Amino acid sequence: MFNLLVKSEANLGRAGFALVLAILGTAALSLALKELGYGPAWAMLFALAAFPFAAWLMSQAAQRQGRSALLYGLASLLPPLAVLAFFTLYNRDVATRLLKE
Repeated sequence: MFNLLVKSEANLGRAGFALVLAILGTAALSLALKELGYGPAWAMLFALAAFPFAAWLMSQAAQRQGRSALLYGLASLLPPLAVLAFFTLYNRDVATRLLKE
């Protein structure tokens, strides 16, 4: 199976998986609610429930890398900043693993 996160730090991999599920789940729910006649804004309730979990995992990964857990956790509550924070942490994790080998 093709998994880019298999060698990354455990919390970072889980955070990436949670972000993908939250973003795709919110998009799918938005489309489904639109077809049922509801506004797509109701799908944001799903995002409000899913992104704090991903933010907690991102803060744990940031803390293990020696970065500010509070800053990364708060930034990860907003979807665009969560993606940016994830790629920042992921790039540092990859660089650390490459230097060890």
